[in-house]
Amino acid sequence: MAIKTSQKLKAEIRPEVVADVLSQTGTGGAPFRATFTEAISDLAVSEYFTCAETGYLRTYQRTATAPYYEDQGDVAAPVSQAQMSAFPGPLQNGTWKRIFSLPRLLLSGSGTVTIDARNRSGTVVLAVETYTLTAASGQIEYPYFGDDAVEVRATITGTATAEII
Repeated sequence: MAIKTSQKLKAEIRPEVVADVLSQTGTGGAPFRATFTEAISDLAVSEYFTCAETGYLRTYQRTATAPYYEDQGDVAAPVSQAQMSAFPGPLQNGTWKRIFSLPRLLLSGSGTVTIDARNRSGTVVLAVETYTLTAASGQIEYPYFGDDAVEVRATITGTATAEII
């Protein structure tokens, strides 16, 4: 039967079918589970699985501690949540964030923002940058975290916010 160009085709891509095809072709050997609850009850600790409960087909590893799974990345382009932390975004108080070369900081609010830096070998340099803010609104800074810094951690007080842009 010929299809006229004026006809519209409808297609539905179902995550469980994609995961099944990937596991059979050897490009993604983790079994599909419809929900995290199903994966937690079916799989042993350290086993991998795919799930689309979040709306995206991703690979996870079953863990022994809550929430009992760890994001291992997108099935098509594996990138874990930890690797995604290198992209621009807000700095969370006391949390390490990967950085790229020549980042800028967007500062707002009132308080202090103190930045610590860590290199690849794990050496931490405290207070490489400190900013005191008074009603700042979109203040942009060009910090120097050190020649070999790969991660930064912010200590934030008051209503201050800091974001790598």
